[in-house]
Amino acid sequence: MMRRIVAFIGVVSAALIGLVASPAEATPPSDVEIVVPGFEGPFVATGTAVDDGVVCGTGEVLTTFIKPAGFQGNNGVNLTVGKEFTCDDGSGTFSAKLQVRIDFARGVSFRWVITGGTDEYEDLHGAGSGFVVPVDTDVYQGGLHVD
Repeated sequence: MMRRIVAFIGVVSAALIGLVASPAEATPPSDVEIVVPGFEGPFVATGTAVDDGVVCGTGEVLTTFIKPAGFQGNNGVNLTVGKEFTCDDGSGTFSAKLQVRIDFARGVSFRWVITGGTDEYEDLHGAGSGFVVPVDTDVYQGGLHVD
């Protein structure tokens, strides 16, 4: 019985060491800033993610869903928002989910994460934060990478 336990611990330890020692296949994230002058419409992306060809530089963004996610008294509201970005160059689309905080005293901020993509963006991953600049310009900042 003791030999089985020691053997099991050895196998599990070897597997864990293999997982930790194996190199990651994803590229490191490249910085990106996406500016949308309005809730939806045209977008312009800049940063090393564009320079490195990880993502396109221009396109259109549409809102795919808006779900209320909670209220905090009279201070603000939380929303979950879906966005779909379509690149002007025909390279594909990518989707993002936003966790939006509308604070009546401090303005609008959000966290975003890539949830999927098509064509050249099928393996796109990334996340970041954002804010809204008056009047209604959404600014996404973060990192993007591909597997």
